[in-house]
Amino acid sequence: MNKYVIIFSLFVPIQVFSGTSDSCIILHLKNRVEIGTSFVNFFEQEGFKYLRQKNQVSLVDAMYMKYGYKVSKKIEIGISRYWFGQTFQNPDDSLAKGAVLKRYYKNSLLYVRYDLAKNNPIKSIDLIPSICIGLNYRYNGTEEIFLKRNSPTEIVRDGTILKSFGAGIEFNLDVIVKKHFFIGSEVSYVHYFQKNGLSVESPNSAFYKRYKPNRNLVVFHPKIGILF
Repeated sequence: MNKYVIIFSLFVPIQVFSGTSDSCIILHLKNRVEIGTSFVNFFEQEGFKYLRQKNQVSLVDAMYMKYGYKVSKKIEIGISRYWFGQTFQNPDDSLAKGAVLKRYYKNSLLYVRYDLAKNNPIKSIDLIPSICIGLNYRYNGTEEIFLKRNSPTEIVRDGTILKSFGAGIEFNLDVIVKKHFFIGSEVSYVHYFQKNGLSVESPNSAFYKRYKPNRNLVVFHPKIGILF
């Protein structure tokens, strides 16, 4: 009888260790670094827009970048940032008052992420959906609009400095390969508490009172990253 007890006592720890080895590895991978690019939808007719003014910023500035740290098995806190810039209208075109000529800004995000149920459809590959809530800060930005044309070659512009906090929610899907590397995508909705900042248009005009700078957007980030 004692012989079987000894064999059992040796066998159980081996099984427990082997059955939890993967989870131990995942538990120790507390750091996340990812990079990608950005497509932004400002809820305007053109839909999602991609960064086009690459010549105005360095490659690093143009990238979407994120760092996260696991504080528990399912909860992560972190920071991310991206830059967006685009010219929307040609000033030589026939434009309506208020048409957006260009918009650019930087955005930083402090977030809390919660991992949902993990799926393992193929060996060595994990699918992990997650949801985030965060505090956004948009800065170093401008929304420039068309007011009127003084002559065929001269137009009057106005605009708002984009500098405000915002609240957002984000959905992620990561495809993790070999526990360390992943590709994925995320979609986030953000509402900014942005105020009207026109300086040329009269504050008493009807246009000034109804003009609203961009306050709502959806961002799509394709990405790659590493866990360590």
